[in-house]
Amino acid sequence: MIGLLLPAVQSARESARRMSCSNNFRQVSLALHNYHAAYGHLPCGSGGTTGDDELTSNCDRLAGLVGIQPFLERSARWEQISSPYPFESPTFPPMGPAPWRFDVYPPWQETIWTLRCPSDPNPGVPGEAGLTNYAFCYGDSVHEVGYEPGEPLPFRGHDADPITQRGVFCKRIFRRFDDITDGLSQTIAMTELATYLGKRDLAAVVINVGDLKNNPSLCLQTIQSPQPQRYRDDLSLRLIPGTTASRGGAWADGAITWSGVNTILPPNSPSCDTETDHLLEGVFSAASRHRDGCHALLADGAVTFFTNSIDASDASQATIYTGGPHGDNVRSPFGIWGELGTRASGTAELAHDETTN
Repeated sequence: MIGLLLPAVQSARESARRMSCSNNFRQVSLALHNYHAAYGHLPCGSGGTTGDDELTSNCDRLAGLVGIQPFLERSARWEQISSPYPFESPTFPPMGPAPWRFDVYPPWQETIWTLRCPSDPNPGVPGEAGLTNYAFCYGDSVHEVGYEPGEPLPFRGHDADPITQRGVFCKRIFRRFDDITDGLSQTIAMTELATYLGKRDLAAVVINVGDLKNNPSLCLQTIQSPQPQRYRDDLSLRLIPGTTASRGGAWADGAITWSGVNTILPPNSPSCDTETDHLLEGVFSAASRHRDGCHALLADGAVTFFTNSIDASDASQATIYTGGPHGDNVRSPFGIWGELGTRASGTAELAHDETTN
């Protein structure tokens, strides 16, 4: 009898957790729409105060999740972040220090339960950054996708590629709903992330996988075994310095590596960045601890569950970038999943047989 009842109980519990996750995501959706109503645009994926001192500025790396705090009924915490903190020495400026300095700034350590999926068992580590299971969508490109369009990149000898910023969110750009010409109901604004449990699973990022902009399928070669999926033991993983965290490991950090996704590989695929020293470009996949897929937030506010089997076409194709084989302003080469991640490349047809509400 126990053998018969236990799977049913586990299934019912997961259904309840999945529903709770969907409700949390709807709260985030409402916060984004209220933010747009208040300011006339959405928050940027990453931004903030500029400066080289990580204690006197946030180094332009705050996630959009910080800006929507007052719209998540967290006005008291927002007042702390947007004012000098604390009130005695040492004092941090408004909007805090760099998000990776959570060791000296308690607001970055806080667990915000609205940003957590109940199916993700990671409790976080006291004294480290608070976690998030919800991430901003940057589109379907790899090349320099986590940088501000036109931002000088001295280590590359040129400015950041402007045409790779194909999603609703990007660094220091505030999109409006009018900019989403593919249609709000046909465009992904955010997806779930699974946080890293320290078991070399796909909630971490593999370091230094070259030429992903021309062949994202190289990231698939980092998997050691299909079931259960885990990274090969000979590969190095990208972890937040000073922590055991990776994807979703710092809710206030706007780096695409920690709090962003692109719609190239389907949900619950591996994630890889392209260089050892510069971590703002690569393949960053949506993921969850739910079975067979993950939730995504569409720009119109709907929360939809996408399965791992959604059409993502051929991952060995080149991504969109200046001088690339596909040209500019074209439809995504990565099937329905890629089209849903772009905001202005034609109308994406939502495949209802691949999704459930």
